[in-house]
Amino acid sequence: MNNSEEICTDSLTLRGFEEYTVNDYSLGGIIEENRFYIVAPKDIVVASLIETDDRIEWLIKHSKFEEAMELISANGGNVPVLSVAKLYINHLLALKKYDDAAKLCLRMLGNDKVLWEEEVFKFVKCQQLRSVSAYLPTSDECKLDPHVYEMVLYEFLKFDVCGFLNLIKEWPSHLYDGLAVINAIHDNFRKHYANQLLESLALLYSYQGDFESALRMYLKLQNKDVFQLIRRYELYDVISKLIIPLIQLDRDCAFEILLDKKKKKK
Repeated sequence: MNNSEEICTDSLTLRGFEEYTVNDYSLGGIIEENRFYIVAPKDIVVASLIETDDRIEWLIKHSKFEEAMELISANGGNVPVLSVAKLYINHLLALKKYDDAAKLCLRMLGNDKVLWEEEVFKFVKCQQLRSVSAYLPTSDECKLDPHVYEMVLYEFLKFDVCGFLNLIKEWPSHLYDGLAVINAIHDNFRKHYANQLLESLALLYSYQGDFESALRMYLKLQNKDVFQLIRRYELYDVISKLIIPLIQLDRDCAFEILLDKKKKKK
């Protein structure tokens, strides 16, 4: 009983093969080099074991990038794993798998500022900076150019105001030019999102040290956090022009603030 199993098959077209019989072929090889030869009257076919680079090239050609990166990590090769990762990111973006592409950036780019800025611009082209925003490096170990963070904020401002406000709360204010972002809000102010935009302005003005403007934003929002802000930063000298709006917002809290102001002067 024949228990052999065909694992792989391929066909070789040799010149004049129609006229040949089995006795016209011979098989030879160099074992030390893992090379084998099929010799025919008019052709010689050389067969050798598939090397790592050949396998990697095949995997890339067939869009099997994950397998290619695993093979390189395990066996090395002449193709840098980062080069394959970049091709993989391009592939995922082309398939509109934006979140997967963003996660791959986090996994492969590490704290390399240049690489991050290079790959981020791929997300700019498809207006998907929002997808990569959660994965961008923001620490002192790897901080990108301010315009990168500003581009992300502008995209959120245009398409997702609530997400914009969340980033203003989450990101350290030194990552971007606060005044430029404030101007962008004023240029793109929409009444439908007034509360979120006013709160964003209040936070941004606070980050800039412009507490009077921040207080005015909170008052427009009728947000009682304004009283906490006054106490936290001891803004008693700022509130002289805002006493009436403060009283209108909360009479008791306003009078407490005024009493605190008198105590500070003593």
